[in-house]
Amino acid sequence: MMLEHVLLLAVAVAAPAAAATAALAARSSSAASPPSSCGGGCVETVFTVNDGDDGRVVHERAYGAANVASGAMMAADTNVRVASVTKQLTATVAAMLAEKQRLEIDAKLHKYVPELPDYAKEIRVRHLVHHMSGLPDYTTVLCAQQRRNVTNSDVLAWLLTQTALDFAPGSRFEYSNTGYIMLALVVTRAAAVPTAAAAAADDDGVPSFPVLVDAMVLREYVGGGTVVANTTNFGDIAHRAVGYDADGTLMDTSTCAFMAGGGGWVGGA
Repeated sequence: MMLEHVLLLAVAVAAPAAAATAALAARSSSAASPPSSCGGGCVETVFTVNDGDDGRVVHERAYGAANVASGAMMAADTNVRVASVTKQLTATVAAMLAEKQRLEIDAKLHKYVPELPDYAKEIRVRHLVHHMSGLPDYTTVLCAQQRRNVTNSDVLAWLLTQTALDFAPGSRFEYSNTGYIMLALVVTRAAAVPTAAAAAADDDGVPSFPVLVDAMVLREYVGGGTVVANTTNFGDIAHRAVGYDADGTLMDTSTCAFMAGGGGWVGGA
C-alpha cells in the first residue's frame, strides 16, 4: 500500500505509527484546509511504515474539484494523471528485475535494443535510469510536429533516424523523456513477460508495459489499483480528475501524454 500512495496520490505522508497518529491529530484539527501543496485538488493520505506493517492508512481526505465543468469533486478513488511520476514506476521495475537477475543495470543498451544505431553503443541501462544517456529529446520534434498521439514506437522509429547523441553517456545529467521510453522497452524485453500477460501487447507485438508494472509492482505490493496507461483517450477513464493550468485554463492532455514508461499513467487508490 505504501508504494501506491507515494506514487499515485498528490499528497502522501509516510511515518512510524506514533508519528502517523500525531500527523492525523494535526490534520484533523484543520480538516477544512487542504495542505499547501494541494493546488486545485488532491488526496491527502497518512500511512504507517513500521517493520512488518503493510502500510496501514490512518487518515485519508480529498480536497478540491476533480472537474470544474461538471462540478465533480475529488474523492479518495479519483483517478489522477501522474505524468512523469510514472518514471518512478519504470525505475522501480528496472530495480526489481535487476534484483531478480533478469536485467543487467550496467549492460550496454544494445544488449536489449540492438536495432539502435552505433551512436548509442556506449549507453548503459544505468544511464537511462539516471538521465545520463545523451539520447536526443524527442519531445521537441515529435510532440510539436504530430497532430495524432505519439507512441513509444514512434520514438524508437525516430531514434533509428538519428546520427548522434547530445553528449557522451555518463558525462552529465540531463532530464530525458527519451531515456525512459527506452527504459520501458528494455524492461519489457528483459522481463520475458509470460504469454498470458503478453496477450495485452501493443500494436508492435511488444509485451505490454502497463501489464508488467501491474503484475510486478501494483498487484504484488499494493493489491492492485485503478491504473491505466497508453490509452488513446483519457476521457474513457471513469472518475478521472481533469487537468488545469495554474490560472485555471484547461490543460488536460497533449499529443505526448500517452507514453508508457515516461508518462501517461492515470491512477487512484
